[in-house]
Amino acid sequence: MKIVKLIFGAALVVLLIVVAAATIFLLTFDANENKQSIADLVKEQTGRELVLDGDVGFSIFPQIAITLGSAQLSNAEGFTADVFAQVEKVMASVELLPLFIGNIQIDTIKLQGLQVNLETKASGKTNWDDLAISESDASKTKQAGSAEGLAISIGGIQINDAQVHYVNHKTRATLRIDLIELETGALGRGDETHIHSVMQVQQDDTRLEMVLDTQAHTDFANKRYQLEDLELNMTVHMAVLPDGQIGLHMTADGGADLKQESISLDPFVLTLDQDTVRGELNIKSFSRPNIRFALSSKALNLDPWLTTDEPMAAAAPAKSDDVIALPTEMLRSLNLMGEIDVAELNVSGLTLGNLKTKLVSKSGVLEIKQLDADFYQGHINAQAKLDVRKSEPRYVVSSTLQDIQLAPLMSDVIATKKPMLRGLVMAQFAVNTHGQRVSQLRKNLAGDARLKVSDGVLVNKGLTRALEQVMAVLEGKSPSKEVLLKEASASASIVAGLLTNKDLKLKTSLLDGHGRGQVNIANGTIDYLLMMGLPIRVHGPWNDIQYSVDVKDAIKGKVGKQFDKEKKKIKKEIKEKAKDLFGDKLKNLF
Repeated sequence: MKIVKLIFGAALVVLLIVVAAATIFLLTFDANENKQSIADLVKEQTGRELVLDGDVGFSIFPQIAITLGSAQLSNAEGFTADVFAQVEKVMASVELLPLFIGNIQIDTIKLQGLQVNLETKASGKTNWDDLAISESDASKTKQAGSAEGLAISIGGIQINDAQVHYVNHKTRATLRIDLIELETGALGRGDETHIHSVMQVQQDDTRLEMVLDTQAHTDFANKRYQLEDLELNMTVHMAVLPDGQIGLHMTADGGADLKQESISLDPFVLTLDQDTVRGELNIKSFSRPNIRFALSSKALNLDPWLTTDEPMAAAAPAKSDDVIALPTEMLRSLNLMGEIDVAELNVSGLTLGNLKTKLVSKSGVLEIKQLDADFYQGHINAQAKLDVRKSEPRYVVSSTLQDIQLAPLMSDVIATKKPMLRGLVMAQFAVNTHGQRVSQLRKNLAGDARLKVSDGVLVNKGLTRALEQVMAVLEGKSPSKEVLLKEASASASIVAGLLTNKDLKLKTSLLDGHGRGQVNIANGTIDYLLMMGLPIRVHGPWNDIQYSVDVKDAIKGKVGKQFDKEKKKIKKEIKEKAKDLFGDKLKNLF
């Protein structure tokens, strides 16, 4: 027993001596005099240069506290930036006494002026690969039990004026994140805390300004985070927007699993101006995000998101040279699939009802698959594709329209309150184009189209006046107030922005006719000839179409045809009389 007491007493004395020695060391340790030793240790562990320009403060009581001034960590070899990370100031402290019972209680961590440069090579190698803990090392750590059983909590995080620059040479994407302010409450195992963040995200010509507030449940051990009552106010700055920017407001519940590299917002409510969109969003894989979503809305107006451009009818040459500023690099790296269900959609002045479609984007190709919608009291089915894999974007659009009310459609498409006619239209078209400017898209437009109109009524005053002239010449009377269009059909080809039609057929309540001509989509003009007993020329810009009948030429043509007819009749009579008189002797004279 005495031996046990002696051993225990000796052990206690040794322990006290060790604790006393450690305390004296920590109290007298001057980190500033050991900067080089610290840098050498970092060099040994990471292969990188650590430069400590500022003062290093260290204390042990009543907290283990460290204060770090200006510091820089060099980049990995073979990467663009000289510095991987730098910081102006870091402050952190750990409560001393809880350490003896296996609790790590970290006070608020404060970072000022943090800058991080992230880079991915074309090969896929990153400049943080050598800093990441490998799975084997993590397994060894777990086996050693170094972190098991420890309860870790953080009093909060405060980050001010932080920047993250990211360049991906594989996808040619660049990204800059300005974390202006980040502040959290206590963080721990399942603790609920408030998070407030103010940040900006810049990619190419797209900039997002965001203010976020949410309640979060944190599970550091499993890298899981649950968000509740998330509220996000965001301003989107893009050149393609009419005013250059638009505001968004979103509320949501969601979460993140960093081990599985997944983020979800389910559900979320997004407010765009006066419109509300409900949906769900899931993102997998952080290096190359795979996005899945579903959206629904009772009413949605996309015109605030579209570049202001005058209708085709009033297109001016100056506008035709406007550049379409697509977020090309973002689209090339975008991996997306989603479904959209909108009760009423307004886009480019057009209205669609009960719209259902699927949107797919992968490797620089964005597709609208099988869009189905009610369209001007009829129905539309359409597909579209945008290809930005090359420097010049390519567009492909095809559609089928059934039983569409023509008058309101023409009013919205060509921005006129005086449509040519009313009626039901059936149409098919498939077109493609390419270019970076509006003028290029119009000039490069190609494809084909078919059109059929039935149960129509001519309502354009210019056209009805032209028909009055025709009827006055042919019949000596004027048409009724309404001219019925029983049926019209035509096909057309489009080459280099020029639409050509040669087979227009018309059946009206007055007379039948046919037509041929061209529509210059590049400059927004029409030159067309309608044969309705007499020739009617349709010409001019789309917003000011003129209709005219050349009565003189028409009469001349009519008289000439009658003269030729009488001439042939007289010739035939002379030939018959000569034959009676001379037999076959003069047969070669005629």
